[in-house]
Amino acid sequence: MVKFTPTLCSPVKDLTMSALTATQMIQRISDSFNEHDYTEALGMATEGVSHYPDEQPMMAYLRICALVRLERIEEALKSLATAIDSGIWYSEFILRESPSLKPLHGNPKFERLILISEQKRSEESLQPPSDLMHFPVNKPGPFPALVVLHGNNGSVRREREYWEATVSKGWMLGMVASRQGGMMKGNYDWNDDEMTARRIQDFSSGLLKGGQVAANRLVLGGFSMGGRRAIEHTLKGSVGARGFIVVMPYLTTLEDLEGLISRAPAGLCGYIVTGDQDESHANSLELAGMMQAGGLSCQVKALPGQGHWYPPDFRTCLEGGLEFLGRSARK
Repeated sequence: MVKFTPTLCSPVKDLTMSALTATQMIQRISDSFNEHDYTEALGMATEGVSHYPDEQPMMAYLRICALVRLERIEEALKSLATAIDSGIWYSEFILRESPSLKPLHGNPKFERLILISEQKRSEESLQPPSDLMHFPVNKPGPFPALVVLHGNNGSVRREREYWEATVSKGWMLGMVASRQGGMMKGNYDWNDDEMTARRIQDFSSGLLKGGQVAANRLVLGGFSMGGRRAIEHTLKGSVGARGFIVVMPYLTTLEDLEGLISRAPAGLCGYIVTGDQDESHANSLELAGMMQAGGLSCQVKALPGQGHWYPPDFRTCLEGGLEFLGRSARK
């Protein structure tokens, strides 16, 4: 099975499905795959298809993988066909590169379903993205605004709950939806630099034209690759953002960011939430040091035991970041 699902930091084995979020259930099923308990994985994924309607593509994918692992090939192909007929698509990459699906390679039914799935994926790319704009109620504007980019293989739908506390703190929350790449329907990425730049610029300029957002109080945010893009475009000054707040930013290299820091507009600030189990933890700390050495303010919230996903107390982290950025953005 392709490893791109988030890593949670707390055990969920003892919880019932009704008590689990979709993300926790996905992790639980992934754990069953890792333990080679494909019967348990199949049962949970089958129930998950109906229990988590917003995560049907992922649950159906995990169910198909479990069926193949159990050598129930015809059932797996029928399940894949049913999913595609319902409007779900999977990229050719995940269908060909998933270890669980290797036994399907060369099967005429499977090869035909790949072509149909790719066609559905292409058709969807022409549809407008599902962005989110949420303004504080019963408060006068213009508001400070946080514009957030979801992570790779993520979506606004999946991640909005983590950022919604922004509005209760008097900020406008905007979440930008990608239509790039993605492993399956509802899961997209920010790998194309030019397309990402256009999306951020179009979304931000649309906010500013409405007059409800303060032009000098725009901040970018994001998770993982979305966090990296938020950092890059803040430092570039491409949308006039005064700062960024990111969680577990994807920072495998800092070479290009070092150059951006040296040319960044004065007064920019950043707030980074990282964990010592995240692969970019060391680079997150180094980036903060680079910004500070370059005369830019940057605070780091480092969490022990935290891997590459939103921490359980992210709301506290977010509120601390908003407070820091709010003070800095007024200067």
